[in-house]
Amino acid sequence: MSINDEKTKFMLISGKRLEKKILEKGNMDIAVKVDDTQITEVNCQKLLGVTIDNRLNYEEHIDRLCRKLSKQLGLLKHISPYLKKQQRELYFNSVIKPTMMYGSVIWDNCNAECFQRVLKLQKRAARIILDAEKMAPSI
Repeated sequence: MSINDEKTKFMLISGKRLEKKILEKGNMDIAVKVDDTQITEVNCQKLLGVTIDNRLNYEEHIDRLCRKLSKQLGLLKHISPYLKKQQRELYFNSVIKPTMMYGSVIWDNCNAECFQRVLKLQKRAARIILDAEKMAPSI
């Protein structure tokens, strides 16, 4: 089996300490070659639907997730006057929740700010399902 040069990329994953050491030593360009072909370095890459970045903080993944969830919630908000509560719950459980939960085992250790963004969208979904006011307090 041969490697597709255009699709093959590499990512250097490092923690804060290693990154600090690299910065102290100056500009360290890492060149990876396979069969005399230069492999492109990337800072983030989508793998099986989860965007992984070189610091493993999953901010890029959360950004994409929140954009996708916002679109799905916008659709639910738009059609909710025509649906009963049970139907809105069904839409949430079959469309929004799987999107929200996909890969959550991996990105669950993201920073608190990213986690709050997802939680805020989940609360928004609950308000839409329950037909509550936008500023209704949550539990």
